[in-house]
Amino acid sequence: MNIYIMPDCHFGSPAFLEKEFNRLAEIIENDPFAYLIFQGDLIDSNRPSTRELKRLAFNSRKEEQIQEDDRNDFWIENKIIPKLKRIIKKGRCGGMLDGDHYMEMENGISTTQAVCVKLGIPYLGNGQAILRFHFKWRNTHQTDMVTMHIEHGIGGAGRIGSGVNKLEDMANIWEGIDVFARGHSHKGFIVPISKYFIPKKMVEIRQRDIWLVNTPSFRTGLILNKTDYAEQRNYSATAHKFPVIHLTATRHVKHNRNMEVEISGELV
Repeated sequence: MNIYIMPDCHFGSPAFLEKEFNRLAEIIENDPFAYLIFQGDLIDSNRPSTRELKRLAFNSRKEEQIQEDDRNDFWIENKIIPKLKRIIKKGRCGGMLDGDHYMEMENGISTTQAVCVKLGIPYLGNGQAILRFHFKWRNTHQTDMVTMHIEHGIGGAGRIGSGVNKLEDMANIWEGIDVFARGHSHKGFIVPISKYFIPKKMVEIRQRDIWLVNTPSFRTGLILNKTDYAEQRNYSATAHKFPVIHLTATRHVKHNRNMEVEISGELV
């Protein structure tokens, strides 16, 4: 299994990197083992402050929001869904988080939830999610599991080091997680770290690898002849390499042929 931890898409942004999306989409289309996870900010519309203003504006005019929902639904159906159907294969998507950018609809759901319903994929909420991947070796009882912690993330948008620190802090909170992944900062990197542990039934010291993954974005910080919030906040340029976590099941002859899922990562 090759897990593509999808970057903040920001569909609809005037700074959307169409060329980079198409490049990654082509890689995914040609990968029979591709599996996708979306960490938030699927669309560029509506930050938290925008949603708060809309709640006030729509408070006494529900019909206004219903009309806006119809326009948004048309846009999602005709502009967003075709892009996603290109890369999401049946049974090969772990779901989507909301992130910071999403629209609230009159019926109380977010546009992310609406997209998940249309595509038949899991909605992972607006906080954190734990995904567990169970592997079973054919015709045996041998199994292994890989556990991922997924979040959209907050802060850490200045330097790469601050993003690494955010992920390390999360790794210190949780036990038993193999991969920690976050977005938000528009920085793309993979950093493996290791921790010592002592098995309960053995008097020995072992170590396990933990993977820290941060995704970039499909929107850039500057647009020629146009100023938006990204430029006003001095966003840096967006990295154009995207993280993939490879999960490969193997059997070790030296260890009673027990099965183990090996983890590796790369930027593509």
